[in-house]
Amino acid sequence: MGINIDYQSITAWVVPIAFVAIGVLAGIIFEKLILKKILEFTSKTTSKLDDSIILSLRGVGLVWFFLAGLYSAILFSSLSPNIVVLFKKMF
Repeated sequence: MGINIDYQSITAWVVPIAFVAIGVLAGIIFEKLILKKILEFTSKTTSKLDDSIILSLRGVGLVWFFLAGLYSAILFSSLSPNIVVLFKKMF
């Protein structure tokens, strides 16, 4: 009458979800901390070009880190090898 837990199937889902979550978290950290520090540094210069370049990067880092997490999740998932090869060709 005990509950039968299949830890292998749980791990097969948890690891890819963790990769995506870590990618999103890294993107948020990049946006909130690193990009903010770079903007503080560039705002001290007389040129406005560097400020414009840094401001144009807002939001882009989050997308790239999310895509990196998604790509890692696909590589480490238990999808069939044909699907993994297809995703590798896409990215």
